[in-house]
Amino acid sequence: MSQEAVFDPIVDEVRAIRDAYAESLGYDPSAIVADLCSRQGQHLNRLVSLPPRPVDK
Repeated sequence: MSQEAVFDPIVDEVRAIRDAYAESLGYDPSAIVADLCSRQGQHLNRLVSLPPRPVDK
């Protein structure tokens, strides 16, 4: 079974946006996490908090 590469323009666009975002922060993982946490703090009304699920034993 051969696998052919499938090109999806939406995936390509998301990857390009992700790369531009990472490049704007110097590809620094710590800077990316700090920026995402800052953005998350600005939009608390968009976050969903669910109760923990019970553990099956």
